[in-house]
Amino acid sequence: MNQSIVGIMWMVLTTVLFVGVTATVRYLEGEVPAPQAAFLRYAIGTLFLTPSLISLIKVKPDKPLMSKFLLRGLVHSFGVTLWFYAMSVMPVAEVTAIGFLTYIFVSIGACLFLKEKLHKHRITAIIISFIGALIILRPGFKVIESGQLGMLMATVVFTASYLIAKIVSKERSSSEIVAMLSVFTTIFLIPSAIYSWEPISLEALLILAFTALIATVGHITMTQAIKAAPMVVT
Repeated sequence: MNQSIVGIMWMVLTTVLFVGVTATVRYLEGEVPAPQAAFLRYAIGTLFLTPSLISLIKVKPDKPLMSKFLLRGLVHSFGVTLWFYAMSVMPVAEVTAIGFLTYIFVSIGACLFLKEKLHKHRITAIIISFIGALIILRPGFKVIESGQLGMLMATVVFTASYLIAKIVSKERSSSEIVAMLSVFTTIFLIPSAIYSWEPISLEALLILAFTALIATVGHITMTQAIKAAPMVVT
């Protein structure tokens, strides 16, 4: 089967899973502070990926690869905190629409840094998508509030995270890449989670556990998509 088709199929599955993540996080309606919710999501996700962590530790990745994992965890921890915050203060449709800027930035980044080719029809799609995002944000016609600003910042750092994922996808399996993302993101989220920590209900904890499960599977399928096809396609 054509590798681009394989990548697209993995990405469609990823999209379905991430819709589930959005729905479960929205259900919490800001009940759990964003840094705490992000920390618990990734900490629980790390537990799900314990077998992959064990296999990776046995291999002992070299320092350059570990540096990439570390950098990705750092930038992703900022992005996921901003996303959880935006989800708690903005309509889902607006968060999702602004989030699509990530894929525009990823396509441009893949072209600039990974030497992938952008064909005319994809450039046209990027321009139309960017205009769509401007219509939603309406700069100059309404005040850009903290939620919109946070989500815009999240799109930039998520772009960096996904480009790093593409680079390391040539060296390790999808589950190992996601396992290292979960470990380092969890570590970097500890200070902000402690600072904002509040008592959490059993229901909210179970929702976050379910969120962690489908988000972890979603990251694995997304990494499979990234491995299979050019990023400008996926």
